[in-house]
Amino acid sequence: MSVDTVLDHYYLYLRNNCYAVVVGNAHSSGYIIGYQKYCRSHYNVGPWQNGLGRYRRLVPVYDPVIVHESTPWKTYVHSYGALSPIIPRSQVVSVYDPVKRIKDIISSPKDDLEKTLVDIIYAVKMYAGNVNIGVTGSILVGIHVPGTSDIDLVVYGPRDSIKVVEAFNEVINTTDHIRMFNKDELLSWAQRLENRLRINKDIISRYFYRPWRRGKVNDIDYSIIYNDGVYKHIDLMEPWQSIGMIKAKVCIEPFQVSALNYPSEAYVHRCETCDDIEIRMITSYEALYIPFLYEGGCAVIEGLLQKSTWYGDYRIVVGVAENRGKIVPVERG
Repeated sequence: MSVDTVLDHYYLYLRNNCYAVVVGNAHSSGYIIGYQKYCRSHYNVGPWQNGLGRYRRLVPVYDPVIVHESTPWKTYVHSYGALSPIIPRSQVVSVYDPVKRIKDIISSPKDDLEKTLVDIIYAVKMYAGNVNIGVTGSILVGIHVPGTSDIDLVVYGPRDSIKVVEAFNEVINTTDHIRMFNKDELLSWAQRLENRLRINKDIISRYFYRPWRRGKVNDIDYSIIYNDGVYKHIDLMEPWQSIGMIKAKVCIEPFQVSALNYPSEAYVHRCETCDDIEIRMITSYEALYIPFLYEGGCAVIEGLLQKSTWYGDYRIVVGVAENRGKIVPVERG
């Protein structure tokens, strides 16, 4: 498969016997933005395996610092305003397309996890129609562990993304085997994130949990990420310059489709504490915040302040190695 126009959450198999995850849709002619996630185990141990061998996981949870350290190749990217982990195109042996993988699994599921994947795909398409949906994670590259691995889905295209978000209101209410987290599961999930992100678990549960992002299918965890599906050349994109850290209260208009994309972008309607700084948007590499950024509202946001060298306005970036930052929603009023 061609490496020319890879999209977010495609996987790459590399010359060093590692699997890498593609991040976003903007890449250069010489490299792909991404990071190594699984590498061949030198001692042939580990639960993830395929016909090529066993693998160890370099990134146990998505943490910007761990991601940054998992990959030996890095370069300064002007449109990020930061040093970024990359995959040189010369290192790529093969490309794994999430949508193509779904089609292959539907035609011939090989284990119980793949059969469960087919169940959730059929349920989604029953209400959303023939949307452009794929599977990523360990299932995409065929190293998953039935009984242990989760189901990670990715939807491409803004219209299809909105259809899937809306479909889950029906799926959850009408399908017995697909459900939201129960009270204990929600508390456990929120508690883990509270420890990592320094946000109260009650706020996490209320503002950041939605069944169109994660839940259970046949008691297996599923998650869904969204992407606009448009490939971009990163060298032609707007450059940004990092200024420093900022804490600001901003308000975001609801239902901006760009907030469903990864990385999420939500345009600021009003900034109440920015003085003379014109904040154009919030950019998030932390997928937890997608539901809030999509549904809109006011929040206190801590993150990296960057200035556009083209237009002179600013954005706040959260979920990056330089500063994880955080988004804490507040009541309107």
